[in-house]
Amino acid sequence: MQDNEPLDFAAMLDWYRHRARLNLHELATAGNIPFYTIRNWAWGATLPSEWRDVVLLARALKLSEAEAGPFLIAAGHHTRVSCWQTSAPLTLV
Repeated sequence: MQDNEPLDFAAMLDWYRHRARLNLHELATAGNIPFYTIRNWAWGATLPSEWRDVVLLARALKLSEAEAGPFLIAAGHHTRVSCWQTSAPLTLV
């Protein structure tokens, strides 16, 4: 992604998914997120309501810290950018 591009979550998801060479089914499996949820995000129908899902997705896409911050922001979770910086495993409640 270019630095001057707007933060569009669906576009970012598509770009990173293609870079990782994953189809939607593979990404859903790798991120442990339902396929239809991933599809809705990819189509721009919805944004992730849970920041934890964005972190799982970023990890499945093998995003760097520099990429994960804007990814969280584009998903509407700008207050959770620091969550990516923790080395502790993510625990879903």
